[in-house]
Order: sequence, then C-alpha cells, then structure tokens
Amino acid sequence: MDKMRASRTPRRLKPVLEMQLGACPIPRPGDEVTYYSKGKCHQGTLLGHDPHGRPKVMNKFGNPVILPNFSAVRLLDPNAGRGPNWTAIHPEFIKSPHPNELELFEKALETRIPPGRTYKDLAREVAARGFELYLVGGTVRDVLAGRPANDMDFATTMPLVMAVPLLNEMFGERFKPKWETGYTRIGGSPESGDPFIDLKVFAYADLGTSDAIFGCDFMRDIAYRDFACNSVYYDPLNQALIDPSRRGIEDAEQQMLQLVCDERCLGDVQAAKILIRFFKFLAKGFTATPDTNARIRNLFLGCLRSMKRAERCRYVKTQLLSKYPRSEHDAILSRFREQMIRFGAEDEWRTLLEPFRSEILK
Repeated sequence: MDKMRASRTPRRLKPVLEMQLGACPIPRPGDEVTYYSKGKCHQGTLLGHDPHGRPKVMNKFGNPVILPNFSAVRLLDPNAGRGPNWTAIHPEFIKSPHPNELELFEKALETRIPPGRTYKDLAREVAARGFELYLVGGTVRDVLAGRPANDMDFATTMPLVMAVPLLNEMFGERFKPKWETGYTRIGGSPESGDPFIDLKVFAYADLGTSDAIFGCDFMRDIAYRDFACNSVYYDPLNQALIDPSRRGIEDAEQQMLQLVCDERCLGDVQAAKILIRFFKFLAKGFTATPDTNARIRNLFLGCLRSMKRAERCRYVKTQLLSKYPRSEHDAILSRFREQMIRFGAEDEWRTLLEPFRSEILK
C-alpha cells in the first residue's frame, strides 16, 4: 500500500538553497521598515496588511500604525529583508515528496479551470511576482495518505487586493472575495463537480473582522487551522513539503488528529466548525490523540450551540455530503452520529442536529 511504504521510507530533505522565488515587491511581515507620516520619518516592524491591503506597522514606541498603501513603506535596509517564510523553518522539516506523491501532486496541478488555465499556471504567476503560494489542507493530507487530491486549497502571502486583478484576467471572471477572511474561490463549486480553487491569504490576527491582519508566517497561519495533518504546506514549484508543526506529515500518513490551532485566535463559530470536522474525520477512520480529545471536549464541544441553525446544517451538509452521491448520504450521516455519541456528545447530536436531519439530507 502506497501510504504504508511512504511512512516507512525516510524522506529526503529539501535543501533550502535549492528553493527559489521571485523578488518580492513589498516588505514581508517581520521586516524592519521605514515610512513617513505627517512629514516625519519613522521606523518600525511590519506586522502584515489589513483586509484592504494597507500595511500595518508596529512603530518603535510599540503602537500599531495603518499606512495608506505599500507605496508608503519600504525596507529599512534593502539588503536585510527576512526572505520567504521557508527560511525561518528548521531544515529538518522541509522535505521532498516521494516519487508517487510527486506524481499525484503534478497530476492534480495540471487540472484546468475554465477558461483553461491550470492550477500550476496560478502558482507560477504568483511566485513570479515574489509571493509564496502553497497547496495546503486536505489536498496535501490526501496525497500523503496515498490518495488522489480532490479539493485544491491554496495559501498565499499575496495580498488579496493584488491577487484579485490577476485572477480576474487569468480566469475571465469577476471575483467577489471575502476581504475580512482573506478568501476567494476560483472556478466551480463542490456541488457542481467543476474544478475550483479555495485561495486564502496567510492569517495573522482577528480573522473575520474589519481589524483582520494577513500575510504572516507559517506558525501564525496554522494557529487558524485545525489539525497537524491539515497543516502541511506543499510548494508546487520548488516541490517541497513544509511541515511547520513538525508532526503533520507523519499524522497525515497515520491518519492521526492532533490540534495545532490556537483556540485564543478562534471565535466560537470557527471552533464549532473545527468540532464538526473532528467528528467527520473520526467517522473516516482517523484517531485522535488523548490531548486532542481532552481539548475538544473541554474547549470546543460547547461551541456548537453558537452556530445558528441554518449555518450549522449547511456546514454539516457541505463537510460530510457534498462530494458523495445522495444514495450514500444517510449512511455517512449515521456514521457521523455514531462518532458523536461514542465521544459523549449525544446531547449535542440530539438537540442541535437530529431535529434537522431531514434538512441536512434534503
């Protein structure tokens, strides 16, 4: 079995010196920068950018400052930029995919989205502009587990205000991004069966609000994800697997669930969505670590009530049923129910989901 062979075969490290990226036109989060305000020159550290692509800087007095655009800020020392995010990851956790995995990645990346551009075309264009773009989430998890990738989730450091004009021209449509979550969808929908990309900008803080900040590093980004197995980043041009949690590759191979999100970064609805995904993965045969079971029970279980009924039903339906024929829906939902009851969440099932079972299955 491919995934068992992969889990026993040591992976070759990917030398960082072999990895390439175009020159970035703007400073990166963490860079020391200088800017003018009201005729005075100031210095500070770039934190990231807001939903409108405006840079947010922490000045030398420890106060955050929002600047009008990236033209207002520059590197303090043009020769001292911090470089791509992979330069801050220990080399031990940057690895090359196995040949069978590389074949699966390449096959998926050559898929075309109407009017004809491929996923890899997008990766090339973003990288040529000096920004990082990675496959992440279930896309990478499935390949590491020896299965073909279906969904195509990308994470990028490119501000959405810069990405959207490029996407409009590449894919021939007008996009309606969700600016406060740093997200847009390219192509079809899971229900239609058409190829699509879910594109998200690296998250830093206050995701989903007007104060949201984007464009940070791997560790801050995984604080908004869920499990280590969904937090491995694949660079499609450098053909490198980046594992910032240090356990994501192994967890994906072994179908293990370990929380990597920081619950302090999450709202109740975001936590409730992670809870639903937790039971979904259990129903698929994943095993959770004792620590993850304890955190889910103590910190996430109560959040399911925070979701409005319509959103709760819609999310369960999307997560569990959207990729499967209707003839399988009832059995899939029954397995989900069994996992909730086995975990000790029978009351949550009985009061928050069972009354709306027909609505979920509709």
